[in-house]
Amino acid sequence: MTSTVTPTTSAAESTTRTKQERPSLTYKEAFRQYLYGPSQQESEQMVLNQTQLVSNPAHFDNHFRTSISDVPITVAKKYVHTNQPLHLHEFAIEQASPALTQNASDNGNVLVMMHGYGAGLGFFYKNFDGLSAGLRDWNIYALDWLGYGLSSRPKFTIQTANMSETRQAGSATTDINSETIIKAVEETENWFVESLEAWRQAKNIKTFTLMGHSMGGYLAAAYAFKYPENVNKLIMVSPAGVETGYTPDLDESSFLSLFRKDSQVEEIKEKGPELQEELGPNLNAYDESKYQEPARRNVGKLFTYLWNKHISPFALVRNSSFFGPKLVSNWSYWRFGRFPEAEREAMHMYSYRTFGARPSGEYAITRILAPGALARMPLLTRVQDKLKCPSVWIYGDNDWMHAPSGFEAANIMNRIGRRDLFAEFHVVPKAGHHVYLDNVGKFNNVVLNFIKRKV
Repeated sequence: MTSTVTPTTSAAESTTRTKQERPSLTYKEAFRQYLYGPSQQESEQMVLNQTQLVSNPAHFDNHFRTSISDVPITVAKKYVHTNQPLHLHEFAIEQASPALTQNASDNGNVLVMMHGYGAGLGFFYKNFDGLSAGLRDWNIYALDWLGYGLSSRPKFTIQTANMSETRQAGSATTDINSETIIKAVEETENWFVESLEAWRQAKNIKTFTLMGHSMGGYLAAAYAFKYPENVNKLIMVSPAGVETGYTPDLDESSFLSLFRKDSQVEEIKEKGPELQEELGPNLNAYDESKYQEPARRNVGKLFTYLWNKHISPFALVRNSSFFGPKLVSNWSYWRFGRFPEAEREAMHMYSYRTFGARPSGEYAITRILAPGALARMPLLTRVQDKLKCPSVWIYGDNDWMHAPSGFEAANIMNRIGRRDLFAEFHVVPKAGHHVYLDNVGKFNNVVLNFIKRKV
C-alpha cells in the first residue's frame, strides 16, 4: 500500500521556534501521551513533516515526489520462519515522473539508507533534504529493517540453538562450539539480508549505493558480502561489529578457517576536537599508524546472562505502561534536546512508539554481538575477501564505536591496490555515534563527495 506524504507542520515553522532543553516528561505528560499520544504511523509522519521535501516540495521546484509505502516481499521460509505476509516499510524520494524514476534506477542512481539498532527510517530526517539537493537525478529510499519500525515484525527465530546453551564433551560441560556460533550468526544475518534482497527484487532495482548506521552498517556490509553484484558503493556510518577482540572460550579453528586472519554515548561537546580533514584513500593523516585490537570489554555475569538469554532492553518500555513515555524521554529529551521544539517532540514520540512496538528484529543483536558489543564474526576479518565495491567509513569525533577499526578496514581495502575497491575514512567533528544527526552538513558533504567520486 502506498500513500503520499502530507505535511501538517512546516520545516520553516519548526526552525523558528525556541529550543527548549528539559530533563524529561512529567508523570502527568507521560500519562497523557500513553493514553492519547499519536500512533506509530502518525509519529513517523510528524518527523517527516520536518523536511522541506514533505512540508514544502516547491523548495525543490517540485523536482521530487515523496511517498510512504509498505512494499510486499517474499522471503524463503528457510530464512524467515513465518506463514504471515511480509513487507518492508519505506520512505521514497523519487523523481517527479515515473519515467525519470525508472531512468534513475536503470542507471544505478539509487541510494538506500538503513537505520541502526532499535531505530527507524525517521532518524535520517535531517539528511533527506541535503542529500536530495546534492543528488538531483537520484532516487533515495529509507527503509525500516524487517522486524523494526513499521516493517513487518514477525517472531524472530533461527534454527540454531541459543547462544547460552551448552553441550556435553565427555563428562565436562563446555560452551557451545564455534561452529554453532558461526551458524547462528549466518542465520541471523540472512534474516535481514534476504528481506532486503526481496525488497530490491520487488522494486526492480538492479544496483544501488547502500548506507547503514550502527548495526544497520554491519547488516549492510553483510548484504554487500552476499550480493556484491548489487552494491555499487557501501557507506558505513559508525558501524557496529567491525573490530576484532571477541574470543569465545572454545576452539576457534573452524571460524578462522572461513576468513583470512591477515586482514557511553557521551554528550556532544560544544567545542569538539578539530577535524582531521578529509581523510582520503591514503589515510596518512590519521593518528593510528598501526591498528591495535581494542581491549576485550569486561561485563558482569548478570549482564552476560541476560544478553545470552536474549533479553531485550526495550522490554522495560513495553512493560512500563504509562511510565513508558517518561522512561523514553529521559533519553530522547537529552538526545534531541538541542533541536527545535517541534523536532524534539516529534522525535521523542517517534522513538517511544518505535521502542515500544511489538518485539521482533531487536532480538538479533545478541546473536551478532557478544556481551560487551564485540562482534562474534567481526567485519574486519571479512572485508578483504568479501567486500567488492568502494566503501567509506564515517565516525564522529565523540563516537563510542571503535574508529581505529574503521580506519584499518579502509587501509585493508586500499592495500589491495584496485581502483574499484578504494576506501575512505572520515572523522566528523562535534559528532557522536549518531554522526548523521549531530553534524548534518559535514556528514552530508562526506556522503555526497564519496558518491560522486569516480571509480
